[in-house]
Amino acid sequence: MVEITSKLKDDLLRNIQKFYPQCGHRQVDANLLCEHIDIDFETLEIVLRGFQNDELIGSSNIRQGVVWFTTLPKLHDFLSRGGYSAAEAEITLKREALELAVERLNSIAHELKETNSTLAERVLAVGANIATILGFTIPK
Repeated sequence: MVEITSKLKDDLLRNIQKFYPQCGHRQVDANLLCEHIDIDFETLEIVLRGFQNDELIGSSNIRQGVVWFTTLPKLHDFLSRGGYSAAEAEITLKREALELAVERLNSIAHELKETNSTLAERVLAVGANIATILGFTIPK
């Protein structure tokens, strides 16, 4: 099985859009799709199910050799905004900005701790709560 990356998903979306530019129900040669982006059928099936979960394609019926699915307008809109690669880059930028904000908050809290330990503990607690909610940890 091939590693599923943002580039692979974008390549598959572009191929679907290229061969089937209009929205609607499609019967697709799975082997042709696999050949165009150099993946196996199992990977194709997994990625198409992900597209369905992301509401880029509608109902799908996947069988060895043939795939039926409905292309949705959201697929074209998503690709026009850069697809999965752009979404991944946006998440990375937001994560980095959040890490910088938490580092700055940590720095301010440590400065305040020298003069007012209670306030600093509150600031650290708020920062830790924000980081926890967003799935990050504050380095100590």
